[in-house]
Amino acid sequence: MDNTLFNENTHTDKKNKCDTCICELLEKLANDTLGLCTDNEMKFLVILKGASEPLSISSMRSTEFKLERFDRKSCCVVFSFMEHCGKHQHEQKRTIILDCRCICAIVCLGDKKIKPY
Repeated sequence: MDNTLFNENTHTDKKNKCDTCICELLEKLANDTLGLCTDNEMKFLVILKGASEPLSISSMRSTEFKLERFDRKSCCVVFSFMEHCGKHQHEQKRTIILDCRCICAIVCLGDKKIKPY
């Protein structure tokens, strides 16, 4: 059985590989092989291709996304985020699935310092 997020065969030809730098970085972060951004939760701002500002979902400010998992076969990256709902502004956890090839940048949020090369 195929364990990809979407069991379609549309991502099998060579031109559709997840070989962008963002895809490779997200895969390493999801597999915990790269301690780049934070000490605990991997939270990011996401900037989509063609956008000049980080992605904002149903609010005036940029949405903070938590990296949940990455699927190399489908190029799908799963993020969760907290959405403010209703008059009392309670938070509800939501999920968004993006094609990593549509992301041009991520901004790491957290307290870990990035070491210079």
